[in-house]
Amino acid sequence: MKTYPLALLGVGVALLAGCATGPKISSAYIQGSDYSHYRTFAVLPRVGLSGGVDAEPALASRIRAAAAEELSAKGFRAVAPAEA
Repeated sequence: MKTYPLALLGVGVALLAGCATGPKISSAYIQGSDYSHYRTFAVLPRVGLSGGVDAEPALASRIRAAAAEELSAKGFRAVAPAEA
């Protein structure tokens, strides 16, 4: 009977440990550059890649839509890739 509470505790710890990590988010930019003059953006499709988010078209579409929504909320305007 002692193994049941220990097993339950082990499962709980494993579940909490799984929730403790999140995605690694990073950005790249050139220090000292003035980005304040940028007002437009374009979301480019990733063509010719296998796996990753583009392997799931519904997920890729949601991510692109969320990025466009956030940039639009910050005052940026979506344009065609050739205009960005």
